[in-house]
Amino acid sequence: MLLFNKPTAISYISKSGDKIYPVVIDIKEGVKSSETLSFMTADSNTGILSVAFMEGETIYNIDGATVVCDIERPDGTDLSIGAVKVADGVVEVPLGVNGTSQPGMYMFDFKIVRPGSKTIGVPLVSYTVTQSINTDEIVTQDDRLPVLNDLIVKIQNATSASTQATNECNNATQNSITATNNSIQATNNVNNALKSINNAIASGTVDLELKQLRTSLDGTVYTTANDRINAIEKQSYILFEEVIG
Repeated sequence: MLLFNKPTAISYISKSGDKIYPVVIDIKEGVKSSETLSFMTADSNTGILSVAFMEGETIYNIDGATVVCDIERPDGTDLSIGAVKVADGVVEVPLGVNGTSQPGMYMFDFKIVRPGSKTIGVPLVSYTVTQSINTDEIVTQDDRLPVLNDLIVKIQNATSASTQATNECNNATQNSITATNNSIQATNNVNNALKSINNAIASGTVDLELKQLRTSLDGTVYTTANDRINAIEKQSYILFEEVIG
């Protein structure tokens, strides 16, 4: 693979058909140039970052160093991948499966580890992964329609039952209202009749027969005919029978 024609230009050739994105990174200032870094979740073991390290206008020497790419995935988990040197100052990072399995933004950087416990940190870079269509969950129309039709029938039956219950409830409520109104009307009629009788008695316009009913044999006048009747029921009676012989 050829990445550099000159220090500031980058090109790439993939003989295996892998999806390779070239990136030029200044170890002090960060990304200097790159294509839009975008993968798909279906990119399994085919996504590769091809990174050229620069220091100003000079290719950064990584001879004898170990280069590690640390990736933070969208869910917050981390992934460390050892970079492979392919040319002076140029490494490739195979993202494998885990480097493209989640949709979202991935942040990554590099640690260039040199002998003598010396490490150079490289500024952060990012790439995105877009969700591919998951064909594992696709169902055929014939598989889906019976389930859909069954669901529609269940919904229709439930709606019909709910409507019937609502109508029965409304009818019961209306019957209860009618019965209540009839009871109120009957009570009002009785009260009006009693009021009319009492008014007639008080005004002296009641029939003579009713007045006589309120008066006992001993001359006691009761307030109402009902009082007279109650008094009679409380008295003891002696029946006389005339015997002729």
